[in-house]
Amino acid sequence: MSNGLKIGRRMIALILLMILGLLLQACGPAMQTYRRDISTYTPLALLNLKVPSGETKKAETSYIVAFVAPSYETAMQEVMKSQMEAIQAFKRDYRMAYGVQNYGSQAYRRMDMAKYDYFDQVKKFLQTDLEQILLAKNVRVLGLFKNRDEMTFDEKKRATYAFTPEISISVDTKFKSTGDSPYMEEGNIIVNGVITLTLRESITGEKLWVKRIEAEPIQKPYKFVAKYKEPYHIEQTLGVMGVSISSGSGEERDDTDQVLAAALLEFYTALGDKLWRHIDPEEWSKYLDQADNLRKEKRY
Repeated sequence: MSNGLKIGRRMIALILLMILGLLLQACGPAMQTYRRDISTYTPLALLNLKVPSGETKKAETSYIVAFVAPSYETAMQEVMKSQMEAIQAFKRDYRMAYGVQNYGSQAYRRMDMAKYDYFDQVKKFLQTDLEQILLAKNVRVLGLFKNRDEMTFDEKKRATYAFTPEISISVDTKFKSTGDSPYMEEGNIIVNGVITLTLRESITGEKLWVKRIEAEPIQKPYKFVAKYKEPYHIEQTLGVMGVSISSGSGEERDDTDQVLAAALLEFYTALGDKLWRHIDPEEWSKYLDQADNLRKEKRY
């Protein structure tokens, strides 16, 4: 047998041994990951809020109120910023890796994705409802301003007051959970919050009248289950070839966004009657002298 033929057979045998080694390695322990892509999630439920209407026969006010769109309270803005940054970081990590190993400590439920959209909806409804209440009570309203700084000096002089509502909402959960396969949470979603109505002298911004409106905490039961079929997800890397094989699928039950929507609806409805009662043009007229004195002190 020629040397060339012997070398050829040895090369073939070596290649076969390498392939066998790769196949044996592929049969070893697999890295398992429950993959849950949240990057394209949008809320499934829509809020439908409405403040109860009332009737009034009061005369139009002698003063003008500049209406400033509702804003989030500062503390709530800071919490939202921190949590949204954490969610964005989670999305980046998801794109960079295969998934999340520990579902319980790093999972995001649908309500975690939906709640800021819901908060924005609540804020928009609050703006519409407050505007309707002011008009229904014959308050002379100037504009709708994004904030008081947006007003020109002439607009601040024309108005006696600036009406600057703020809202703060918090969503908490109390639950018991089981292990990783399946992972399950069972408990309550708790919605809390306050609406702060503030009447300011329009030029100086000094507070003349403040009402904090709170509702009892709203609790709604929920159940969140992440259950995977076996093998629920397998990532196998075949040696230096870097080939990934996936199999299996996950099952989950997650209606937390809709439970949160129902809780927010109940929370906001409970505030409706209070909004109507607390906005009283006759009470606001009692602060006209204070507003005038503030302007004189500042020489406006």
